[in-house]
Amino acid sequence: MTWVAPRTIVRRMITRARTSRPLPRLAGLAIALLLSLAACQENRDPATADGTLHVFRDAVMKKDGPAILGHCSAATLAQLKELHAVVRAQSQVIQSEYPAEHKVAAKAAYPPGVLEAETPEALFAALMDRGLAELDTSEGLGAGLIATAVTQSDADHASVQTRAGEAIDFAREGGVWKTTVFEKELKARLAQATQFQQTLTENLKVVAELNRLQQLRQGKPGEAPSPSSAP
Repeated sequence: MTWVAPRTIVRRMITRARTSRPLPRLAGLAIALLLSLAACQENRDPATADGTLHVFRDAVMKKDGPAILGHCSAATLAQLKELHAVVRAQSQVIQSEYPAEHKVAAKAAYPPGVLEAETPEALFAALMDRGLAELDTSEGLGAGLIATAVTQSDADHASVQTRAGEAIDFAREGGVWKTTVFEKELKARLAQATQFQQTLTENLKVVAELNRLQQLRQGKPGEAPSPSSAP
């Protein structure tokens, strides 16, 4: 099972926001100054899609996983909860039913911390933390994730264009906007995890059959040995 964690979306979202080459020192200072000025002026109102983008960007820049999750849509949270339930069930199967000699290999199919996640929030952290830790929060990243335009398809759905050329989608829920940027990825991971459940089930069937054949070779379970076979 090959996992592509939701943190991949963050990386994809920011790739075009990064500058293609290191900034000269003066240019870097100039951008930092522009960012500080923009921070005083840009919209951060969660009742607007572009304001939510800027707050969401700040959470990414701070590598704040809980804050990032707090700006995600209800559909994202529902998908995360469903994925967590599937993974927890798989964790229990591996722990209680897998042969000891195969447990390590089975667990290695998951990113670190995923099987141990007790809550959906902990699962999100396990999927995101490494990517956030490795994230280069440069001036170019912050500058690239400044909103330049907002397009609404209807009253509750909007796409925000960024200075880096990205289009980031949002949904309005309870009067505030939430990002849907992780929804497609989580849907794919849920489908993959569900498929992997079938693999676990098939593996357990193979193990059960091997055990049955071994018992046949050793004699039927519960059957006393015949006198001729007694020592």
